[in-house]
Amino acid sequence: MDVLVLADDRSRVGRRLLKQIRSVVPKERMEVCRTFKELYQCLQRAQDKLKAVLLLAETRTRLWQLRYLGLLPEQLPLILVLPERTREVIQAGFSLRPCFSTYVDSAFHEVAQVLNHILAQPLGNVQRKVTVTFSSPE
Repeated sequence: MDVLVLADDRSRVGRRLLKQIRSVVPKERMEVCRTFKELYQCLQRAQDKLKAVLLLAETRTRLWQLRYLGLLPEQLPLILVLPERTREVIQAGFSLRPCFSTYVDSAFHEVAQVLNHILAQPLGNVQRKVTVTFSSPE
């Protein structure tokens, strides 16, 4: 497993995100967790094999919970999906030090591109900070 995802596939946003991610990440390279307990267990089991963590914070409450759990190893690239574009939410999200963040109302194409870039790196070369350049569609 290379990518650990916290997203609920029972929600509309979770299904959209997972659909986009599955277009670039094969099922066998990804594990999806619905709860913090599952996330914690997966991190304990596969931490040294992971290349990235993707967290969907559909609500402010979920984001606040993520901030205070402190589960994530510092060296893992974190992709974060935020619930809204308010100053308070953005500051809370950036306190988790994501390498990339977006919002629940996005199309998630960029998330797939960032994950694709991360997965192309050898395991030892993956770093928390990832630089990705997007080209605009013509």
